[in-house]
Amino acid sequence: PPPPPAPAPASLANPALLPSTGVIPILIIAYNRHDHLKRTIESILGAIPSKQQSSFPLIVSQQGAHPQTTNVIQSFSSKLARHLHFTYHDNGKRQKGYEGNSWMSYYKMTSHYGYAIQASFDISPDYAHLIVMEDDLDVAPDFFEYFTLAARVLDKDPSLYCASAWNDNGMSALVKDPRVVRRTDVFPGLGWMLTRKLWSEISRDGTWPLAFWDEAMREPQIRKGRACLIPEVNRAYTFGSQGSSQTGGRWWKKFLQPIRLNERPQPWSSLLNMTSGGKHEYDRRLRRALQEAESHTIEEAL
Repeated sequence: PPPPPAPAPASLANPALLPSTGVIPILIIAYNRHDHLKRTIESILGAIPSKQQSSFPLIVSQQGAHPQTTNVIQSFSSKLARHLHFTYHDNGKRQKGYEGNSWMSYYKMTSHYGYAIQASFDISPDYAHLIVMEDDLDVAPDFFEYFTLAARVLDKDPSLYCASAWNDNGMSALVKDPRVVRRTDVFPGLGWMLTRKLWSEISRDGTWPLAFWDEAMREPQIRKGRACLIPEVNRAYTFGSQGSSQTGGRWWKKFLQPIRLNERPQPWSSLLNMTSGGKHEYDRRLRRALQEAESHTIEEAL
């Protein structure tokens, strides 16, 4: 079974490293999985240091009017900065090859994400960063410290366009060091941060798609050769075995259930040092690590 939500840290290791505004909002996209949403909100609230609740305002964007989902959101009303409401309006436009009704959930989802991201940034001009989450995620105890420092790195390094708590290759058998941060050319999603600057760029260029928003984030017209920060050991874990992109839970069981969620807070102040020098320095360290690595055959590895 999925692991229980991670315990909360006592405090951030270095609150002085918060971004200049001191505020990073969290947006949760919700539809009709009320039980998942409740667990996700509880996990997020449990990971926010008690003295810094105001530094991480929580926004929930609800598609439709599913009664039980509405009840869950209202039960946390005192903890929320905003409850957004999204209704899908079909303009009849379709991406080539995806005209059938079976693809409609992807059109609705992408439209919802676009609406919610814009509405979240519209809440306050002080929101320079936004963490976007689905309604089926547990977070690690150092989730917020990681993103606090990642925001600083995003602001300084133009070769990056996002940061994520998720590593697609973060299965327990494949990861080791919870202190390591890596760069990836493949947008990971599942608990990720973008800047207001990137969203303004996407809006200006008109590159937000009709459907398959996460695939679009990997395309050259949005990525523009930039990378995304990810931790070696995940700071988010998806427990939702059912959803628009799942196939009877088989995909989740094979590829997502084995993901390892970090359990112990790490001194993320080292993140600034690990990412210093930008892409050039990261590539240099990666090449050196590959050169020093031992060579093994597939048979030996198995």
